[in-house]
Amino acid sequence: MDCLRTAALTCLPAELQRQGPSRLQEAAAACPREVLTLLAQSLTTIEASSGEEAMLEALALATDVAAHTDEKARSQLAWAAGLLHILRGRGGWARACGAPGAMRVYVYDTGKLANNALACSAGMEGVEVFFHRFFAAGSCRTEDPEEADLFYVPFYSFCYQNEHIAPGNETAELDALHLNLVASLAHFRGSAKAKHLFLFPHEFWDFPSWHSAVAEAHLLVVEANPLEWLPRPPPPPRRAGEPP
Repeated sequence: MDCLRTAALTCLPAELQRQGPSRLQEAAAACPREVLTLLAQSLTTIEASSGEEAMLEALALATDVAAHTDEKARSQLAWAAGLLHILRGRGGWARACGAPGAMRVYVYDTGKLANNALACSAGMEGVEVFFHRFFAAGSCRTEDPEEADLFYVPFYSFCYQNEHIAPGNETAELDALHLNLVASLAHFRGSAKAKHLFLFPHEFWDFPSWHSAVAEAHLLVVEANPLEWLPRPPPPPRRAGEPP
């Protein structure tokens, strides 16, 4: 049997939707490595075209198929393990959030600014997805803004930039997106501003106007710049005879 052809005819997103999981299971029994490879490579396409639930169904199928392959083949799913761990609600926060007086987090729905969690979960910037889904799936989440200790604002800006912004003017466009996002936040006012949490895990600063817009909020960043608004310390006094 031509395993690659069989896998392709059952694992491509359109064929998977048309033929259903039963045909896939037949192919997986005959050609598990090939089926696993094509499923693993199709996950982000399925997510973008059919949504997260369809992607998770395909990932579950891939995980079942992987059980019948070797370790090298199974490693193709390792990159999705972190997100799956969060989506399944695993972690110590479940116990912590059940304690009296536990923190409560309100998670904004920012629509297309936080889409395609699996595709956006790779690399350093993937922490945008993990923070968002950690708070969204955890039992610390509240739908009542009045009882919230923190307000989390999800924005997969690095992923959004790669998908929607042409190279050359990224900083200006991302700055405008951030300003529009902040202006749309229903609870970003008064003392509640200090309860808002924004995440910027990038090597460059994509929100130059941050100080005028979100200086009262909590900012989680991996780069210290820009710090132009801070007063510079005076230079140390020169010794006698030392050139300026």
